[in-house]
Amino acid sequence: YFYAVFMSLIRLSEVYYIAAESEPVLADKYEWLNRMRTRRGLPVLGVVSEEDFMKRLRMEYLREFLGEGQIFYLYKRLFSNINSDENGYDTNTYGAKEERYVLPLPSGEIANR
Repeated sequence: YFYAVFMSLIRLSEVYYIAAESEPVLADKYEWLNRMRTRRGLPVLGVVSEEDFMKRLRMEYLREFLGEGQIFYLYKRLFSNINSDENGYDTNTYGAKEERYVLPLPSGEIANR
């Protein structure tokens, strides 16, 4: 009965993307990213630069987790600006500020510390 309502907590693609992001060697970063791309029938990317890798990884995240709320955690982890122009329209960029990524503690919890 449990498996009738099973909900995955993490996807294989998310594991690959986290592995790619945390890999110290640039060529290995692209290797992790390309593993996911080849599973989807997309062409393999050549090793270019760290900046290019992060741009491509962010785009893969946007494609993979559209509408799931996972992009917020990528931006929070990287303390990166939230670019709303990645959807094809030049709209707004929200700067990376702690207030955007960290919720304040409720005053009731602060008083009881």
